[in-house]
Amino acid sequence: MAKVIFEKVEKRYGDNVVIRELSLAVEDKEFLVLVGPSGCGKSTALRMIAGLEEITGGHLRIGELVVNDLHPKARDIAMVFQNYALYPHMTVYENMAFALKLRKLPVAEIDTKVREAARSLEIEHLLERKPKALSGGQRQRVAIGRAIVREPKVFLMDEPLSNLDAKLRVSMRAEIKKLHQRLATTFVYVTHDQTEAMTLGDRIAVMRGGDLQQHGSPLEVYDRPANLFVATFIGSPQMNLFDAILDVSGGRARVTASGLALDLPAEPHHRPGKVVVGLRPEHLDPAETAEGCTLEADVDVVETLGSESYVHLRAASARGPALARVPVEVTPAPGGRARFSVRPSRVHLFDPASEKRLG
Repeated sequence: MAKVIFEKVEKRYGDNVVIRELSLAVEDKEFLVLVGPSGCGKSTALRMIAGLEEITGGHLRIGELVVNDLHPKARDIAMVFQNYALYPHMTVYENMAFALKLRKLPVAEIDTKVREAARSLEIEHLLERKPKALSGGQRQRVAIGRAIVREPKVFLMDEPLSNLDAKLRVSMRAEIKKLHQRLATTFVYVTHDQTEAMTLGDRIAVMRGGDLQQHGSPLEVYDRPANLFVATFIGSPQMNLFDAILDVSGGRARVTASGLALDLPAEPHHRPGKVVVGLRPEHLDPAETAEGCTLEADVDVVETLGSESYVHLRAASARGPALARVPVEVTPAPGGRARFSVRPSRVHLFDPASEKRLG
């Protein structure tokens, strides 16, 4: 097994900087998820680990070895691609055995490895079929099985679930998590889906425009986003943002805006002036009174999802439409005005100029 270490790694195409001085360590046996919007550089970072992209600055280590100029086949990694990349003229068995045959392993050993992997992925009955006879989920299992049999130091996965339907994505997420626990191998997983990142990763690294924005456990990033981008990218539905004024006096901090009144304990980092307030939809609770921390807004639309409702709100101070996620039995009616409370510990404050978290 091995650590993967980026040391100020850069990737440029001429004057176009795709990744800018990325410094990040993936621990041995860790499941790290690189997450961010399309074009942020996450797949390029993965391909640099695989040796499919040339590194134009910095050093990349796998274990103790600098691999910048090391051929892909010498890196002892296995990669699962978004489009599965199966050989269409080969059976499932042949696809899974191909890399082992190239290593000239004994036939009996190849057979044992392939059948053990197929059994663990529940695709034993598919071994004689060709890829065109398989569903999307079955093809993905074959692609993962082909990686498993190689027993690599590092597993790389590039948006492996993006071509699956919603129901199958949920079940495959669980399968990949169980696979990591069983193999105890280093995983680096790329996705633009923050739900995948939150549910799969021991740690997540959020990227934007070639820059690493924040890394930490899923709950750390969710509870203490480093800036406005991370705050709105991680969490579903995304965090509500409000432009407000912060006043500090008498050991208390008060945040006010149109329809917004938040009384918070004063902290050393609090400075009077403009702030951006972040409130997650799931932390807004219907309230009867306007005491403590409250938000009042007009109700535009209500979406009922069974056990809960999404309440679309209109508030003058909000940066775009706001949303509350509430139990269905306390759902306000459309067209009226609703009041919500939020615990002070669930209030996020950001600097409007730097967009960084305050505190």
